[in-house]
Amino acid sequence: MSMFLAEALSEAFSKTPNKTLAYFFYDVGYDTRKTATAIVHRLLLQLVQQHLRLIEHVLPKYEERKARAFDSFDASGRKYCVVDALDECKKDEQDTLLKQIEETFGRDRSSACTLNLSILITSRPQDIDKFIDEKVGLACQELEKVASKRAVTCLEKIPLGLQSLYNQLLDTALQQDEDPDTVKRLLGFVIVVQRPLSTPELASAYHLYQDEDEEERFISELEAYSALASRCIDCLIAKYSSPGGGHTKGDNDFVPYSTQFWPDHAHMAKEEFQIEARQAEFFSIDSRTRNTWWKEFLLQSFWGPSTVSVFHLAARWGIPLIVKNALSSENRPSGETAPFSLYIDSAYKGSNRTTPLEECAMSGHIDVFCLMLERGNPLSHVKGNVISAAVRNRERGAALLKVLFDQRRDQVTITEDIVTTTEDIVEAAARNWDSGAKVMELLLGRKGDQVTITEDIVKAAAGNRGSGAEVMELLLGRKGDQVMITENIVKAAAGNWDSGAEVMELLLGRKGEQITITENIVKAAAENSWSGAKVMELLLDQKGDQVTTTENIVKAAAGNERSGAEVMELLLGRKGD
Repeated sequence: MSMFLAEALSEAFSKTPNKTLAYFFYDVGYDTRKTATAIVHRLLLQLVQQHLRLIEHVLPKYEERKARAFDSFDASGRKYCVVDALDECKKDEQDTLLKQIEETFGRDRSSACTLNLSILITSRPQDIDKFIDEKVGLACQELEKVASKRAVTCLEKIPLGLQSLYNQLLDTALQQDEDPDTVKRLLGFVIVVQRPLSTPELASAYHLYQDEDEEERFISELEAYSALASRCIDCLIAKYSSPGGGHTKGDNDFVPYSTQFWPDHAHMAKEEFQIEARQAEFFSIDSRTRNTWWKEFLLQSFWGPSTVSVFHLAARWGIPLIVKNALSSENRPSGETAPFSLYIDSAYKGSNRTTPLEECAMSGHIDVFCLMLERGNPLSHVKGNVISAAVRNRERGAALLKVLFDQRRDQVTITEDIVTTTEDIVEAAARNWDSGAKVMELLLGRKGDQVTITEDIVKAAAGNRGSGAEVMELLLGRKGDQVMITENIVKAAAGNWDSGAEVMELLLGRKGEQITITENIVKAAAENSWSGAKVMELLLDQKGDQVTTTENIVKAAAGNERSGAEVMELLLGRKGD
């Protein structure tokens, strides 16, 4: 886990300003890497290498620097320290290190500043004991196969590393087993399952191949997902299709897993997933077996409407074949001659009144979204709920909206009489943290004549912590004549933790003449834990004559544990009189 965090955070922080990572891995093979001193040396070295200005605090003696040693750490941004396998450090060294960390960074530490420092320390003596026991067990199994005079030679051949050990075990299993294909199939299931399977569950899953001819196979991830999905569905059909069913004890063992995970495996199988003839009823538009499964699924997931259509499943998990199958010629009503039935979204609402297309807009599965639009009536209007769900989708909002505009063109309208959701579509786009700017650009570019900018829209952009600055830039650039700045808008920007400074700079630079700084605005900046100091500096620089320091503002800064001291320093320095 620690190695993964070190690698993942290193990559993420390389693209993120104001974040620093330092890590240390104990190594029992080196005396110099298993002491408390070693960890402090290593972590400090990494911090100084990434922030050279810290060296002036590291060089002096501890007694000379302890009162101010870490005062400048906040200026270096957020820091993350990962220390792996503390149990490999000597016991007295462990105590020394932990005591020093507690004294230096503990809650009782009195300081004028709050450290932007997170420390993760892992210790796993139980895991090591278990590994030793299992490795000794493997060694004993190998010794049983050789004469005593060859015991030492046998032990020397056992790989030391986990990777080498696993490779040898796999090679041995494939060489010694009479049916190596069985080993490969079982490993294929083990690789793709969503949680570890018990022995009975794995045995039940293996029934998938009981009727197939013997032939050479290779582990394919997509094939394994497809095979496991099909096996899960067969298990559910056997369990729920009829009273008593045709299920076996093995099927019962596998029912809980099948109930929870068959849709995930079907989705991850992609184009490899197929619906077999024996599964036709389960995937038909009206299926008693599937409805029974859904009730059981809700008992495990604790979330979801009480009833859904087969199209909701396709939309939620991203399985286009379900849509194609349900609308295929085999399932069309009698008398129809079209190659497939027309998809009518409003005819398949769930018990929560959500349609499959709206569900798909929320989940973001583009392939299913496109398919439903292609199979629907090209002249029907897209409901406001669907458009609103699409623009709120933080990851794929822009892609979903582009599909709507490309496929339906004039059938996508965003005027108030069409939109029936409680939140206006443009406001929803302005709130979208991740893809808000791309969504807003599409809305203004394709439907700009239908968009009127209201206070709520601008306020939503001002408070958008992810893409607020980019959205505000678009609103000011494309609809600047409609953007009127109010106290609520400036207050939202002042309280914006992540992009508040950038939004405030835009507002002051483009609409400064409309802005009057009130106590509520300054108080919001003083309370802002992450970007409050930067916002306050902007207010003082550009509207300093309007900034007054009141008791409420001082209290707000005092309650700001993260950046309150810096905010107070700015206020006292500029408004101390």
